[in-house]
Amino acid sequence: MQLLIVLVQVEGLTGENPFFTGYTLSSVVTAAENADPVIIYPIQIGGTVEKFEELANQTGGKAFTAENASEVVDAILEALEEIKTKPIADANGPYLGYVGLPITFDGMGSYDLDGTIVSYEWDFDDDGEFDDATGATPSKTWNSAYFGNISLKVTDNDGNEDVDSTTVTVREPVANCKHYNCITTRYTNNSPILEIRTKWLNK
Repeated sequence: MQLLIVLVQVEGLTGENPFFTGYTLSSVVTAAENADPVIIYPIQIGGTVEKFEELANQTGGKAFTAENASEVVDAILEALEEIKTKPIADANGPYLGYVGLPITFDGMGSYDLDGTIVSYEWDFDDDGEFDDATGATPSKTWNSAYFGNISLKVTDNDGNEDVDSTTVTVREPVANCKHYNCITTRYTNNSPILEIRTKWLNK
């Protein structure tokens, strides 16, 4: 997880129409997610902040404004204070598992710069409710193949919250049977494990 403060002096980033750099809102959000992800705290110098607020919200940050260059330092200090007091959720992932076997999720990378994380709440069915598990390293077993988003919400000792999301893929076993041996590949926390079982094949 990386934190990034960006000073902007343009009023572009409107919808999907790129401003002079060629970037769009969605392309910047996607690049931030793929980079680690990166949490962006834009500081708008003059002009409207609407689209940069959307950029901040979609990456987990917050937008700040400075009416002119003389207010930039104060805006940076505000951003740094926000960064210091806000906990950072890290859901890890993406996760890859096997039908019928537990997948262990790891939120231990979450942290709080000025305090401690006091609760970890998980959303495994992507319904927006963090009521599927608690704790930093819960486990869940799927009984059928599945792909979807999972999210972690952390709360610090001051009551501040943050959410991070990733994906989980649950696969059926892949079997390659020859002669009397059946080799099945299963996945546990992204690690492939080969199971060799004896199987009688009718001739």
